[in-house]
Amino acid sequence: MLSSTSPRSKGLYEFQHPNVKLRLALGRKRKSWYLVLARNYGSGQPREVVRLDKAGMRSSSDGSHSRFWFNTKATSGWERNGQSLLQLLLSLDPYDPPVIALASGDTVLEEKCGALEVDVIVPAHRLARWCEGCGYWETVDSNPRWILARPGKMPGYLCGACAEKDWFGARVLRYLHIRRGRSML
Repeated sequence: MLSSTSPRSKGLYEFQHPNVKLRLALGRKRKSWYLVLARNYGSGQPREVVRLDKAGMRSSSDGSHSRFWFNTKATSGWERNGQSLLQLLLSLDPYDPPVIALASGDTVLEEKCGALEVDVIVPAHRLARWCEGCGYWETVDSNPRWILARPGKMPGYLCGACAEKDWFGARVLRYLHIRRGRSML
C-alpha cells in the first residue's frame, strides 16, 4: 500500500482531525505557512483558515525538508478549552500520518517569543500551492496540479487559468530564473 505521505504520491495531501469534519491541508504562500481547507466546500468562505508561522521569525527549507516557527497564539476556532492549535495538529486522526512534529521543546523561547520550532512532515510537492496570479489556493480537486512558475527555495505557482493568460510571461520568468541558477554554479 502506498503511504499518503510517500514521495511517490503526487496529489495534494489532505488530513482531518476527528472533531473537525472538514478536510484540511498545509500550504505555503511565499515565506508564510498556512492551514487551509483542502476542498472547495462551496460556502464562499476564504480557504485560508489561519497563518501558522510566527511573523518575523525565519523559516528554513532545503528543498525536501522544511522547518518553521509555529505561532503558539494562532487559533482556528476548533480547539477545545485549554487546547492549542499546535496540540490539535499534533493529535490528528489516527488514520492520517502526522503533518508536523516538534523540532525542539524550548519552553524558554516559547515564553519569550510565543513560538515553537516545528518540522513539516508533508513533502514539499504535496503542500497546497498558492497562485501568484489570482491569489487562490489549490484544492484536492485541482487537476492537473498547478504550474511551477518560479523554482527555488521559495517556489511560485500559477493556476491553470493564470498560466494560460500569462503563459509567455511565466515561461520567460522560469527560463531566466533557471538560467541565472545555472550561471551561479
